[in-house]
Amino acid sequence: MYADDLTLFASSLCELQRMIDICVDEAANLCMQFNTKKCSVILFGPRYHSHCSDVTMMGNSIKFVNSTKLLGVQLSAYKKIRIDIGYMKSKFYLAFNGLFHNSAKLKDELTTMHLVSSYCKPCLLYGTKTVALNATQRRSLSHTWQYVVSKVFHITGDNVSFICNVTEAVPFCELLIHRNGTFLKNLQTFHSQHLVIGYLVGHSGINELHEISDIL
Repeated sequence: MYADDLTLFASSLCELQRMIDICVDEAANLCMQFNTKKCSVILFGPRYHSHCSDVTMMGNSIKFVNSTKLLGVQLSAYKKIRIDIGYMKSKFYLAFNGLFHNSAKLKDELTTMHLVSSYCKPCLLYGTKTVALNATQRRSLSHTWQYVVSKVFHITGDNVSFICNVTEAVPFCELLIHRNGTFLKNLQTFHSQHLVIGYLVGHSGINELHEISDIL
């Protein structure tokens, strides 16, 4: 639960339906009512594309969707929980274009790059620490960042990689791995006895984190 948003995770539709019924009953006791039109169901797992029985709330069916937003992160139906990096990139470009247009008159690349890193880069990194991105997703985000660097410094080719290495303490792809690994390590610290979290930490690229720890 976060503010007025409620997210339910269930291993089956039957379990999900029971959870919804409980929420509806509890809300009725508080003289509250859910808006079915604002509710949706998204599937993760090997059968995420299969047709499923309806899930209902107060007699109304809840629609199944291929993507939905959760706390500012766009989730996509897939074999496992996956965030839509296209949504993150669009927000990043929107922020960058507005800033770059207004900072062009400064004619100072380092100042512009500092502003981009402070105000635009968080849009590209938002939510990445909680989800283990695959190599393709990491490369896509890294190429987006390199495009912005080439735009600011008016360079192309190998010069982009050189400027990225000079202006950034850690390469972008390794930064993504580090953020996710640090998040999972913190979870393990607070929930050292939790078997599920222990499993996640062991299978989410935590070993790759140690390879770049010296850089940090």
